[in-house]
Amino acid sequence: MNKLSGFLLCLQNPKLKTFYFLKPFVFLFLLNCAPEKTEVTDLDMHRLIDRISFTRFSDRLETEDSTKIKSDREIFLETCEIYRLNPNTVLDKLKTSHPKLYNRFKDKDEK
Repeated sequence: MNKLSGFLLCLQNPKLKTFYFLKPFVFLFLLNCAPEKTEVTDLDMHRLIDRISFTRFSDRLETEDSTKIKSDREIFLETCEIYRLNPNTVLDKLKTSHPKLYNRFKDKDEK
């Protein structure tokens, strides 16, 4: 008996059928409802900076003349959202550890 036929036999039971079909939705729900991190560690900063640099590099390689390139601030906010980090907390930490990056990512209105 192969894996597919065993899976199909399990689906004949209504309780298991519900379990198999609800499991991915529950997982996605829990993943999207994870709270934002309140404390930003050095490892988080390292991951964030690596992700931003990789995204910047790949975006600029893949763009054509007519497409709009994301700004550094847009990439920063997107990366903070991916890692569930509060952008203001990250900016505060960047201000002391990487001042040049802080200047690139802060709001244009902020002085």
